[in-house]
Amino acid sequence: MGQYDPRTELTVSTIVRDGGSLLGGTVPIAQLIANATNKHFFQNNDGQVYVEIENVGGSATVDFLPAPSLPTDGLTVDPLSVGVTAGTLLVGPFKRSTFNQDGNGTVFINPDTSTTVKFRAYRLPSV
Repeated sequence: MGQYDPRTELTVSTIVRDGGSLLGGTVPIAQLIANATNKHFFQNNDGQVYVEIENVGGSATVDFLPAPSLPTDGLTVDPLSVGVTAGTLLVGPFKRSTFNQDGNGTVFINPDTSTTVKFRAYRLPSV
């Protein structure tokens, strides 16, 4: 059992300028199917991560939770709530001070539906 169970980890793939082939680039990683019950997370957010959200069903909402350190003076900060109709969106980057849940750069993702929503995560390379 991991530290964030039952959340499922979303693997982050770093985009490469030269993928070692004649064409270069990054081969898309497998999509992670949303789980609205257990939810998701990714780690090592450095402010250069984008999440691809694909919805093959009706409308869905995906929340990216704010850092627990954000609420101050009794005020609360709402999650970044992204509405996704059928199609694909890119969301990010995720500012570390706003979204990191801990020192590991963990970002929490809470979809409101399962099976019709899929995720991929990409990190921009350092230049």
